[in-house]
Amino acid sequence: MTQSTKFKSLKQTALSALLQLFRKANHLTQTLQRVAVELVVKYHLEIIFGSIAASYLFGLAFTLFEFDAEVRRKLHPFYDGITFQGGTKWNGYVTVANFVYGLMEMFSKLMLMIAGGTAIYFGVRTMIFIPCAIIELLDMVDYWLVRNGAWFTMDRFIIFNNWEFEFNYIKIGLILTFCYTEWKRLRYTGSLV
Repeated sequence: MTQSTKFKSLKQTALSALLQLFRKANHLTQTLQRVAVELVVKYHLEIIFGSIAASYLFGLAFTLFEFDAEVRRKLHPFYDGITFQGGTKWNGYVTVANFVYGLMEMFSKLMLMIAGGTAIYFGVRTMIFIPCAIIELLDMVDYWLVRNGAWFTMDRFIIFNNWEFEFNYIKIGLILTFCYTEWKRLRYTGSLV
């Protein structure tokens, strides 16, 4: 057997093994896709109401935990700032609190879009988005009146010292209650389309 023949044989074996590996990977990918679709079809109500609950619960993190609101940092690696019309230049540095709040808002919108898109795709007859809209309207009024500040402060509440009661706690309680009752109605009363 010549050197050229050995190389061709080795090349053929390697290509055959690579092709077999790609076939197995393709089969695994198709199986995972099938399982994912089956799970989404089976648990689409949980996806809808879980996404809504996650949207509001993520906002609770910003309310319960304090983030640095004084020191500005470069948290946007590919943003160098902007020069405004008057010539004022902003270097793009933001506080951690500002950065986390922006991410929180985007995550919240993402979760609501997932919930809405899933509900529309599966034709789920739910009115959950109406209470969400009303609660958001009330949250805007709260922001306008007290800038989402505390209504009152308690010296000690469960594990928190100087706990400030805000509208956000009422909002989350209402949303979780609405999500649970609507999920239960749709899942257990046969009200699915």
